[in-house]
Amino acid sequence: MIQCRHCGLQFSRKKNDDYFCCSGCHFAHDFLENANLTRFYDLRNGAGLAVGENPYLSAELFDWAPALIQKKSDFYSLSLDIQGLHCAACIWLIEQVFQKEPHAVRIRVNSSLGQTNLIFKNDFPVRDFLLKLAHLGYLTAPQGQQKPTESNQLLFRFAICSALAMNSMVISAAFYLGLTRAESPLIYAAFSWTNLFLSALCLWVGGSVFFKSAYWALKQRVIHLDLPIALGLALGFLGSLISFFSNTQNAIYFDTLNIFVSLMLLGRILQSRIIHHNRSLLLSDNSISNLNIRRVKNTGIELVAAQKITQDTEILVVPGEVLPCQSELLELQATCSLEWIQGESEAHIYKQHESIPAGAFNIGKQAIRLKTQEDFASSHLVRLLAAPSEENEKNQVTSQLLPILSRYYALGVLFIASIAFAVWFPVGFEQALSVTVALLVVTCPCAIGLATPLALDLAIVRLRRSGIYIRNTDFLSRLLQVRKFFFDKTGTLTLGELELLNPDALKKLDTTEKNALFQMVSRSNHPKCKAILRYLQGKLDPNAIVTETRGVGMSWESWEFSGALKKNGQTQAIFEFAEELKEDVTQQLYMLKKMGIDFYLLSGDQPSKVLELAKRLSIPKEYAWGGLSPEQKAEKIIKLDHQDSLMIGDGINDALAFDAAYC
Repeated sequence: MIQCRHCGLQFSRKKNDDYFCCSGCHFAHDFLENANLTRFYDLRNGAGLAVGENPYLSAELFDWAPALIQKKSDFYSLSLDIQGLHCAACIWLIEQVFQKEPHAVRIRVNSSLGQTNLIFKNDFPVRDFLLKLAHLGYLTAPQGQQKPTESNQLLFRFAICSALAMNSMVISAAFYLGLTRAESPLIYAAFSWTNLFLSALCLWVGGSVFFKSAYWALKQRVIHLDLPIALGLALGFLGSLISFFSNTQNAIYFDTLNIFVSLMLLGRILQSRIIHHNRSLLLSDNSISNLNIRRVKNTGIELVAAQKITQDTEILVVPGEVLPCQSELLELQATCSLEWIQGESEAHIYKQHESIPAGAFNIGKQAIRLKTQEDFASSHLVRLLAAPSEENEKNQVTSQLLPILSRYYALGVLFIASIAFAVWFPVGFEQALSVTVALLVVTCPCAIGLATPLALDLAIVRLRRSGIYIRNTDFLSRLLQVRKFFFDKTGTLTLGELELLNPDALKKLDTTEKNALFQMVSRSNHPKCKAILRYLQGKLDPNAIVTETRGVGMSWESWEFSGALKKNGQTQAIFEFAEELKEDVTQQLYMLKKMGIDFYLLSGDQPSKVLELAKRLSIPKEYAWGGLSPEQKAEKIIKLDHQDSLMIGDGINDALAFDAAYC
């Protein structure tokens, strides 16, 4: 294992000249060197983010940008959402790349909101600039509506509760320093009632967060940590209230409760902030609202939101763009990839008047005209791109950590408090009340309420540094319940590439045969050609006319290659291929098996390929399914899940399966 020269992440080297984990990182590193921007690596704190492979990146992907430019006086402005920001070095790099462009004026990057604003003069190369950012791993999109995050709401509550707590402490200081009812009855009454009012307001503003969570949990017949916190706060306030009206000052803890509420809100803010930051890095928001489509009209072409596309609309899809709805092809031919739908990047050829499914990518060299056969609202793509609803996330238990403690803690505190009251009652009601309230305040699990989110924050930060991003606060606790693993195939267990199983077959070829094979495989991106090219070296003949026929193979003069090398129809060599597994896949699956974990294989690839891989990985054939659509993947998980499943995939075609799985 070595470290990538750009992002710093570890990967398994295939060849001695491999120094980058992906072609995206290789391009980014070369770009920074050529632009004299290598100071980026000095400014960066720790490892960065892998850029990834994206063969479809082109300036045409950003044709939507000019339509969003606004003219302001002598300058032009463009506001965008930007994702992939990792640290201060990212902001520095984006600013430097912007300043190197002609006609650039000013750029502002807001890392917390994931937004950027560009100010420039006329003729600024907007599309080329956004393409450079994409090559560096910073993806941009039209600015979506920013909803107030949970952390912002908690911060507002925390600010109010902190102010109330500080004022309550100042007032309580007078009591601690000797203010009594006998000496100053009016001042004592004013301070006491003010303290009561401040505590009630603090409990209403901040404590309601925990009261609502505890109520919902009980309604769902779930007991978690918010219940004893809410119970401790309520009983502490109630006891202080009884003591207040019974004139027993020793059992009044209004100021202490206010501090507890503020501290617990602080813990929730820290937890919410880091989850929100993870989500922004994962590009989880606004996938649908930012999708723009070219609609063909008599007057030309207009850029419209995908939601406005209806049935029988003529649209134009340029190379690298995704088809929003199932549509009829109006051109003579089109080459598309169904990677988003099936997870496989192999090209598909469509003829005129054939239907192309929603989610297909135009990977040809020309734009294609199509006629939609459905509304965008009914499109298969909507279900794939739609982010989980807020309601679904609210229906998740905020924290299931320490379930045994959460279940019995509240009952234990009440039981002990009841015994204390009974023991001290013969001494006097006021003394018994004072002891009981003090016990409730001291045993209020506020320290746990603060420590739990802080511990989660530390765990999430460490995972993020390893390239693992947690989107939901309850993921780690849910993970403890997992007993079934569902794996996607291509890109998850395999690298999406083929490996040559019998390289010795190449050694048996003579020089002429090797040269012929080299001339053909060096001119194709087919996985079989790339697998053989790793073992071959030769000199490219510029005069060689090599023909590639999709679904048939390569041909040159009297030579043919389609997995076997032939001359004049006579087979010279047969090559065997298998999908290349990711590093340590076999070992990891073996460890899962020892832990008693069942694992399943779900794929949109051909069933024969899936069963072949399952055999290599010792997965029972009844646990491996191929030829599945995204909906069928989700159905398989729903059928087998008993709140104990984990889905692991790498593409948008796995989105429905992610939603169906427990984790």
